[in-house]
Amino acid sequence: MMFKPLVVVSLFITLSCITSTPKSVQIDKKLEVVNPDYGILSELYRTRSGKRPLMWRCFRMKDVAVKYRTWRDADPLGPYNQIVSMCDFEIVVKGEPISHVYHGRRGKPVTYCSEFKAAWKKLTLGEEHICMEGETLTKGEPEIEGKSKKEVVNWTWDKIATKRGCYSFWDSFSCVDF
Repeated sequence: MMFKPLVVVSLFITLSCITSTPKSVQIDKKLEVVNPDYGILSELYRTRSGKRPLMWRCFRMKDVAVKYRTWRDADPLGPYNQIVSMCDFEIVVKGEPISHVYHGRRGKPVTYCSEFKAAWKKLTLGEEHICMEGETLTKGEPEIEGKSKKEVVNWTWDKIATKRGCYSFWDSFSCVDF
């Protein structure tokens, strides 16, 4: 007969849980913060919860260089039989022991790189720091680069920001929520 009291207690606990007023569950997740952001990023961009990884990184301008390359080919988003001047660039951040390289998503018509060069000049003129947002397959963890054997994190860039403003791959100077 020991079984009956156990069933009664279990039933009481189950009914108490079902009929009680629901309380909001708040999970205390550690927030990841860009540190330092040098006063460039808004609160929205400086802090991320565990749901979305933090992809903004901030660097000293003296460690950052942009490399451009051009070639002639068909624009993948244009007519296949029309050959145009295409371009791409990468933003290289030299660091010890880890460097970061931000790549474009694809080659673009050379006019895009001209616009980017002008935006880069406008945003970085006289600035000491820059912040960049991007996506990486390694969650920001470095990989060993083949020839040099150095640690590098490869990114596909989305936005660059300084105290002078923001430039987005998708929206040019109108970075959303900046």
